[in-house]
Amino acid sequence: MTRAPTSAAPTRRHRRWVRTRLVTLLILAVGVGAAQTTTSTGATEAALTFTGRVDLGPLVRLRLGATELDFDLQQPLDAPGAPLCVVAAAVDAVESGGFGASATLAPAGTSFRSVDWPRIEVVGGSPLVVFPPPSSDRDLAVVCYRSFVIEPYANLDGWQLAVSRSDPVPDTGLQLYLAGTCQGEPDAGLQVLGDGGSVVLASDRLAGSCGAMLVVLALRVEGLAAGETVAELQYTLLTADADFGVAPEERP
Repeated sequence: MTRAPTSAAPTRRHRRWVRTRLVTLLILAVGVGAAQTTTSTGATEAALTFTGRVDLGPLVRLRLGATELDFDLQQPLDAPGAPLCVVAAAVDAVESGGFGASATLAPAGTSFRSVDWPRIEVVGGSPLVVFPPPSSDRDLAVVCYRSFVIEPYANLDGWQLAVSRSDPVPDTGLQLYLAGTCQGEPDAGLQVLGDGGSVVLASDRLAGSCGAMLVVLALRVEGLAAGETVAELQYTLLTADADFGVAPEERP
């Protein structure tokens, strides 16, 4: 579940970080100027040079079509709109980066791939049609996937998109994994996103790049209590610019 917080007011000081969050739009300033009046005369020809300027203020924006994503395991899992769930070996597999916040993992040995973007399919495990699975083998785990498209935009180089998690009820046991892939790029690996933690989905991107990103969430459901379990994720777009910002100043 995601929320749409508000943005902080800009300031003009030393080089800083610019922060915007879901459905937050900073001011776009556009100005067109020309030189002072001038005249050209001639017997058969007159020509003048006109210089136009467009002055764009910094802009960062995130667009998301929905603020909630449900994993309803009480409905048949082969119904339209249901999460993609599989039964697989219970042990996560490290794909790259070693253990730690930046490691990419295969939840219970599974992963995903984009097919007919933005649709995905799960790689690994056996498809699950009804929850719970018929076997209660402790060496098996249920992993469910869902995806959606988010549209980040920044007209400054060096931007990044990060996601932080803060659950309203702590210690629910919900194991959550997250990946983000810009359209036209190879599928990214999944990172663990624990309660109170954060992951970076894109970093050091060029201005105007990645107009659409496929965000994939995977979760393991073993150990969860009956009823609704809620995780709140905040998506934050950051970029650096000398003219405005809200984070502490850079150290010399």
